[in-house]
Amino acid sequence: RTPSLRIREQLAGRQTVTPVDIVWIDGLTDPETVAEVERRVADIDIDAMIATGSLEEYIADDINSRFHLCQKTGGIMMALSLMSIGETRTVVKVRGKEEVVRHLQDIGFAPGSQVQVLGETAAGMILLVKGARIALDRSLANKIMVA
Repeated sequence: RTPSLRIREQLAGRQTVTPVDIVWIDGLTDPETVAEVERRVADIDIDAMIATGSLEEYIADDINSRFHLCQKTGGIMMALSLMSIGETRTVVKVRGKEEVVRHLQDIGFAPGSQVQVLGETAAGMILLVKGARIALDRSLANKIMVA
């Protein structure tokens, strides 16, 4: 743990009063960015913050914002295989060998594409991407990173 690590807690959600930790490294992180994150968290006006993973949706103003966390700071990102039925997320990147990456991008899993989980099977997931229903093995779903 670096002595420059800073953590400041704020509360979000009128009913849940969920603690949200803002973490940065002093001397490395722009102080204006920290102040802006604190302001945006303080401005969140909701009854409940159930999952802190949805925090990005409340502080990001558009996809090109410096607060679009997964693309700008490496923050909130997960494998598509971890998504729940009914959930919709955006493809951030596809990992793997070049031919696998190309194949997945060719069938619609290119960065920026929206993907929704329609269902699950014993072997994988049923997804909606670019208007097409696609059954995808979990090992391939693990290679697609979404936010």
